[in-house]
Amino acid sequence: MTVEIALSCRIGRPIVPPLDRRRVARRVSRAASPLASRGRRATLGLLLCPDREIAALNREWLGRIGPT
Repeated sequence: MTVEIALSCRIGRPIVPPLDRRRVARRVSRAASPLASRGRRATLGLLLCPDREIAALNREWLGRIGPT
């Protein structure tokens, strides 16, 4: 089973402590592995962004108001 992780960070200021992308990918992969069936691939996208951006995405794609 393969879980492909797509991690995108759109925060315009440094994250403190710095984001360890490999560590995040390992943890997300472990958490997502039950979602992938044996012998199949799974893709998981993780976006880190400001409240304003996620609120706009919620409104556009889910019809919800505000950040999550």
